[in-house]
This record gives sequence, structure tokens and C-alpha cells, in this order.
Amino acid sequence: MKWMKLKKIYFIIAFLVFVISYMVDVNEYVAIENLDIPIGIGYDLINGKTKNPIYSIPISVYQFLPGNSTLNTTVTTGKAEGIANTREDRQTKSNRKFILGTEKVVLISQEVAERSIEDLINILFNNTYANDTARVAIFKGKTIDALKAKVKGYNSSADYIRGMIDSCINYNFFSDNHKMIDIYTRVLGEGRSATLPYIEMDNGEFKMSGMGIFKGSKLKYIADREEAKIINLLRENKGLGIINLKNKNGEMTNLSVLSRKRIKCKKEGEKYKFTINLELDSDMIENNFYKRVSDNPRITKKIEKEAEEVIIKKTNNFIKKMQNDIKFDCLELGKVAAAKYGRRTNTDWDKVMCESEIKVNVKVKLERLGRGIL
Repeated sequence: MKWMKLKKIYFIIAFLVFVISYMVDVNEYVAIENLDIPIGIGYDLINGKTKNPIYSIPISVYQFLPGNSTLNTTVTTGKAEGIANTREDRQTKSNRKFILGTEKVVLISQEVAERSIEDLINILFNNTYANDTARVAIFKGKTIDALKAKVKGYNSSADYIRGMIDSCINYNFFSDNHKMIDIYTRVLGEGRSATLPYIEMDNGEFKMSGMGIFKGSKLKYIADREEAKIINLLRENKGLGIINLKNKNGEMTNLSVLSRKRIKCKKEGEKYKFTINLELDSDMIENNFYKRVSDNPRITKKIEKEAEEVIIKKTNNFIKKMQNDIKFDCLELGKVAAAKYGRRTNTDWDKVMCESEIKVNVKVKLERLGRGIL
């Protein structure tokens, strides 16, 4: 009886293999030596200030050379008025078939981001082969320069930039929401705003020097690294970073911090009140001026209190700047209010944020003190 059942199973498997082999056209497959495999895509503009600018889209690709185990990396550029039309121009310069879906990084020039990324995200979202997990960043300058740059120890600069974006979560309280799928959900989400790392080249080396914040599909504000740290602290949850304390003599003490955030929203009449509660679990990683920390609880409490005061001052300064100068919701507080009081009410959340009362409470808990001072 068991043998009969096994024969049936083997027959079904053999039949399925035969049917699949018959239905699949072998001619559809292309040898890897005949493919351009994209790893990095850039978006630049030519004559960006005109009504119909020319898009220049460089793509860094891997090429496997026939009869050679060497991996070649090259950059091919397509230029046209529309993003989709650049494909035609790019293919005229290549002797290989181009496939989408393996790209690791999407770099958007500052010029393109300030004009609008709506066309860019629409065409990638519509393409079922596009990689939704590709990392995204804003680049200062032309992205073709970034993709053509050589980085020692890497096959391509795109691999290195991908690593930069992935590792930024370790400090400066950055989130890991820098993938294409994150851009789709934040650009069009009510009360939401996309943020992207801001990368530039400094003396031939890549450097993440800040963060760009979008209002809708347009880049509206670029924060430097120190300000980006405060924005991320207010905006993200479970971020990692370092808090710097400095005394009047310029001596430094640094705390490594894991942040936790909770937001409360209350509506009184037509006015909104937001309370941002930050809990910071801290480890002392450098201490240059506090004495007897390990055996004096009062010193520990003093450090916690001074850290709280520093953070409250910096966060309040940014909130004031956001409401009076930047004038749009950089912290996604509109998302919290919309979730509580209803979406699709035609509320201008940017205006609401500028007129709301926003309070920040900070609680620092110093958990580990290190070995002490030699």
C-alpha cells in the first residue's frame, strides 16, 4: 500500500516537471554575461530651472565578462525630458539587456529633490520589478559623480553608500526608514513627511553631513548633523545616539543613549496641544570632569539632571525654529493628531503645528558608568 502511494507521488512530481518544462520557453532566459545588473541609480537634472528640464539618470551596473571571473562595474547614463524616456537613450549606449530589481541605492540630487520627486516615485512604484527595499539618500551635487567614484575595497561606490545608510542608525538617532517603500508611504501619508540622509563628498570621501526633510514630494529643509540629531530624537522611537555634556572649561562628558518616545495629543477648541515624552537609557562612555561618580549617587543624579536640561533646551530651540522659520511639520505630529481626531478632514497640519503648543519632557536614566577615571 505504501509503495502504491509513493508511485503516485513520484508520478505527480514527474508530470508537474514535464508540464512546467513544456510551458516555459527556454529562449526567455538570458546568460548573465549578456545582462547589465543595476546596483545604483542616480537622478540629476540638466537645465533644471527651465519648464521642461532634461533628466540625466546614471545607473551603475555590474557586468560579468565572458570567459573571465572578473566583475566589471560601469556607469551608463540616459538623458531625456521624461524619466521613462531616458531608458531609450541609455539602451542605445549599451550592448546588454538591462534588468531592474537588484538596485541597492537610489541617489537623488538636491536639485531634483527640491523640484519634486513625484515623477520619480510614481514611475518606480508603478514598475513591478523595481526594488522597494533599495536605500535612498539625497546627494549634494551630481549623482553621476557619486556613482563613478572609486572606494577602496568595494566593487562600486553604490555598495559603500548602501552600507553608510544602513549603519547610520547606530548614532545620531537616525531611523532605518530610508527605503523606497518608506518614501512611498510618507510622501503621500496624511500628517507625514519623508526624511532622507544628506550625503556629500568631502576631499574625495563620502560623508553623511545632515538630513533632508520633505514637505509632500519636495525637499524643503536640510538640517546639519547636530540639528538632525535633535529632530530624530523628537521624531523617531528607539533611536541610538550620543548626548554631549560640556562644562564651562570646555571639558566633555558623553553619554551613549537609547531613546524611547511617547506622544500625547489633546485638542482644546480649535487648538492642539502635544506632549512629547522622551525616556533616555544612558551609558557613560566618556567622563572628563565628574568626580566620584561610581560611589556617590548624588553625582549620578546631577549628571542625569544636567543631561535633561541640555536636551530640553535644544529640543525647545528647534521647535521654536520649526514653528517660526521652517513653518511646516518636521516631526510628524500631524500623523498623531489625525489618528486620534480623524483623517481626511482637509486640515492643514503644517499650519496646525505652527500654532500648537508643543511641550517636551525628558527623563534620563544613567544605567552604566563605565570603569571610572584613571
